[in-house]
Amino acid sequence: MPKERLVYTLSGQPPGRATLQVLRRLKYLYLAYFSKPAGDRSVYRTIGKLRAQKILEIGVGQGQRALRMMQVAGMFSPIEQIRYTGIDLFEGRPENSPGLSLKQAHCQFKATGARIQVVPGDPYSALARTANSLQELDLVLIAADQDAQSLERAWFYMPRMLAAHTVVLQEGVDAKTGQAIWQRVERSLIDQKATPVRQRRAA
Repeated sequence: MPKERLVYTLSGQPPGRATLQVLRRLKYLYLAYFSKPAGDRSVYRTIGKLRAQKILEIGVGQGQRALRMMQVAGMFSPIEQIRYTGIDLFEGRPENSPGLSLKQAHCQFKATGARIQVVPGDPYSALARTANSLQELDLVLIAADQDAQSLERAWFYMPRMLAAHTVVLQEGVDAKTGQAIWQRVERSLIDQKATPVRQRRAA
């Protein structure tokens, strides 16, 4: 039962605005500092810092992170202003890589109230179709399970989707703990990756 509904049930009165703010704050603190997997906590903190409204996730997986991201974004902006785009292979994922089907992802994400778009395909083919409609993004996430060759080609489309404030996070592994972590990809490196290989070699 949601905490807001629980407060209503116990008191017999709808929760006041101050109560809702406290509950949202507690939920944010939980997701940002105590939720599991621990590596995703930095993602939720980044959304809070940016007040992110436009989010692109490349590699949806089982969808829990996406749902939590939209929840956190909705704590800082009206949920109907949140735009989430998820790129994934969906039914095309390898059998040893469980995840949502396209229909499951659409239904679960739509239920949040955010404006959602789910795009099937590998990073390169999906961004080739959608990059021009994804402008001024606040946050881009690139999961670790993406095909390296497809991702290398997909960087070409990245600069056109970014604003000056956009944060791009790529999932990696902490060398000391072996746990998944999110590392920021700086704009200079993005521009370098976006340059076709033949141009880099010529330079």
